[in-house]
Amino acid sequence: MLAKEHGFKLSEKSRQSSSHLFAQQDILIFARQDVFDGACHKYHFDKKKSIIWDIRDRRDYPFLTKRQVRREETWKAIDYSVKTLIKMLENERMK
Repeated sequence: MLAKEHGFKLSEKSRQSSSHLFAQQDILIFARQDVFDGACHKYHFDKKKSIIWDIRDRRDYPFLTKRQVRREETWKAIDYSVKTLIKMLENERMK
């Protein structure tokens, strides 16, 4: 829903994660350290291809933080992380 609010259309179909699927990717992006840690325990993949962002989960906010504030902060973190990734990839391509 957050992506849709910002003009992104996501596929209705999701794919189950698997070691095979992870092996096919050039880069693996994990929203948080705990998500990466969970994937490490469940799947076999090249961890050197991983990038771990620090996107706060709603449980990371103080209890009384308004929903809209949490959503805006989450979007800002995602937007910043994506822009940083794009710059990194452009720099790598120019080498």
